[in-house]
Amino acid sequence: MGLSLSTLGNLKFRHCYTVSGFTIGFILIGIIMLYKALAKINIGLRILSKREDGFHNLESIFYPVNLFDEINVDIFNSRENKNSVYISSDNPLIPLDRNNICYKIIINFFRIFNIRKTYIIKINIKKNIPIGGGLGGGSSDAAAVLKYLINFFNVDINKSRQDILRVASETGSDVPFFLVSKPCLARGKGEILSLLPDFKLNYNILVVNSGVHISTK
Repeated sequence: MGLSLSTLGNLKFRHCYTVSGFTIGFILIGIIMLYKALAKINIGLRILSKREDGFHNLESIFYPVNLFDEINVDIFNSRENKNSVYISSDNPLIPLDRNNICYKIIINFFRIFNIRKTYIIKINIKKNIPIGGGLGGGSSDAAAVLKYLINFFNVDINKSRQDILRVASETGSDVPFFLVSKPCLARGKGEILSLLPDFKLNYNILVVNSGVHISTK
């Protein structure tokens, strides 16, 4: 079963819970959501070839684990003629500007869904997933933000599935996986996914973080 079929059906409320929703003056404040952005491990990794874009074609099994960042997102109407994105984090190594993948997924979402109205978007990232350890923390954070945007703008998942996947894949190779966070066989750069509904680990795995950042290129 490919990711482009029916795997986004439960996307809206997966791994999230509501904190509050309120109105200040005449500015409508969106419902504040806290998302659990799960990490993943790669069970086996086969490097097939190097691509022209500098990345590698691969085969691997992506498997979600119960280690997660906490993503707090809030959005409300802006009186300016442009969108404003504010990112904060408890980890000083997280970029808070355009280099943050959460910023990138917002830009891609507004572009692909042709959203003209302007908003102020605030994101807080509580990091628990090690940075640069191959656990997909940044991509998972971006997927959590995408889930919030889908909720906030009432995107019809059934009608907009391909656009949602386009936003995810154009933002990062691992982002599509974190929309479903279920065991998948990954190909390409990691963006071509097939669900493995019967795949389960029957043993424990110890993950050791060396603290060394490794580029995916």
